[in-house]
Amino acid sequence: MKNDHVYDAVIVGGGHNGLIASCYLAMAGLRVLILEKNDHLGGATWSNYTFPGVNVRVSEYSYLISLLPQKILSDLGISFEIRQRPVASFTPLLKEGIPSSLLISNTSEDITRNSFITFTGDDREYQKYRILQEKLAIFARNVWPTLLSPLPSKKELRDKFQSKEEREIWDYLVEKPLSALIEDHLTDDTLRGMVFTDAKIGLLTNPDDPTLLQNKTFIYHIIGQGTGEWSVPVGGMGALVDALKSKAQALGVSFETSAKVVKVDHGVPTSVVWYTRDEKELSVAAQYVLFNTASNIVNQCLPHAYAEKQVDGSVFKINMILKKLPGLKGDSISSKDAFTGTFHLNEGYQHMKTSYQNAQNGVLMDALPGEMYCHSLTDPSILSADLQEKGYQTLTLFGLDVPYHWFTQDNAATKDEIARNYLRSINNFIEEDILDCLAADAAGNLCFEAKSPVDLESSIDLPKGNIFHGNLTWPFAEIDDDAGAWGVETNYKNVFICGSSAKRGGAVSGIPGHNAAMKVLETAGRKFL
Repeated sequence: MKNDHVYDAVIVGGGHNGLIASCYLAMAGLRVLILEKNDHLGGATWSNYTFPGVNVRVSEYSYLISLLPQKILSDLGISFEIRQRPVASFTPLLKEGIPSSLLISNTSEDITRNSFITFTGDDREYQKYRILQEKLAIFARNVWPTLLSPLPSKKELRDKFQSKEEREIWDYLVEKPLSALIEDHLTDDTLRGMVFTDAKIGLLTNPDDPTLLQNKTFIYHIIGQGTGEWSVPVGGMGALVDALKSKAQALGVSFETSAKVVKVDHGVPTSVVWYTRDEKELSVAAQYVLFNTASNIVNQCLPHAYAEKQVDGSVFKINMILKKLPGLKGDSISSKDAFTGTFHLNEGYQHMKTSYQNAQNGVLMDALPGEMYCHSLTDPSILSADLQEKGYQTLTLFGLDVPYHWFTQDNAATKDEIARNYLRSINNFIEEDILDCLAADAAGNLCFEAKSPVDLESSIDLPKGNIFHGNLTWPFAEIDDDAGAWGVETNYKNVFICGSSAKRGGAVSGIPGHNAAMKVLETAGRKFL
């Protein structure tokens, strides 16, 4: 008879990576259980009807997708649409009090070039920008195909860069601070800042950071699909979770929600996983244990399983529902185009250098850098039909240079101050107060939700609000002994990391889930067919 308390693999955490790992393992014939501490699956890829009485399914924590390989969806037979945004980005600027802006199109080079000419006076900066994008594409095309394979050594990956131009972009992104790449290729401060923002998302860093943290962050923002384009998940992030959950259920994967794992008694060939549910302490046994959690949770359950120093997150999230899009001050760009792409706020290159120094020194400056975008302009399906007809839209803001430690003393008051700071910045570029554009929920409250790094830590266990779960790594083995490994191994046999804190983890990618499953199958002497 089948023992209901013994599994081939137990996965701790039901985020998208855990679901992906479970599907691969179940397709290979393994019996799998997912234990999730919340009352729902999804983790940071959860969608929710956030505002009572407002029929909008909001992606609460993560928004855009670039790093999810099509191979994973194809392997698992998952039908999930990712839609291109017509506009990549919109950057407004007040030049001596006069509104100006730069728009980057995803569909028309003529629109982009003309916007550069209007913004800078000629097309010289446009030509520099195109050259830079071509060089970044070289790096992306060489690195992207390696992420679903065991870790290459640094030399093995570098050897893929054969030509002089390839070696040059390798050196710029791997060997030198990112400031060299940006300052050697671009002149305009606004454009330098627009490019550099991809190196700051979620973490406190600067162009000259000697640790090269900014380079690692930048790399994972420019390699997705070999192009670096960020697209909209149709139906929101929750649609991905729904598709993965349905597939896992069809494959026989078991789930327990509201099940908090508290410890693992490690053994070979079998470990015992202890968890609490409904105020009861329960246990299951498994040959393999996979953690779809941050490393601090792993180490709480298994001491010294995965050595990693946690760095502070630096992020501020605002979710809003608008009853109408605001008009832009004195600009020929339509509101629809401006809010479809990434709307850059206060992200000039020198301004962000200053904001970084202020954040380091505990100084809250006016005009904090950040960016926002409207999901529903590209994918209105997250709105009910009647709200679509009324012109409702979603708006999400992602703030930079707002480190975790700012919020540890008085989270509520600091959060309120930061939120007001960003609202003032938005109002600098629109014709009316953004608060007047907000919809109201069933109780009459404005549809406005702010989340600090402390909130992210308490709600979805992101350590110190770090959206990447852990420290971003290079896409190669950082020590020779790790070459050929999958980047998911821990200090315990048959215990692996399948979440974003694995090497080459971070963002919505499914890569750690895939790689952990491949490690289990390799260890078990099986193959995924």
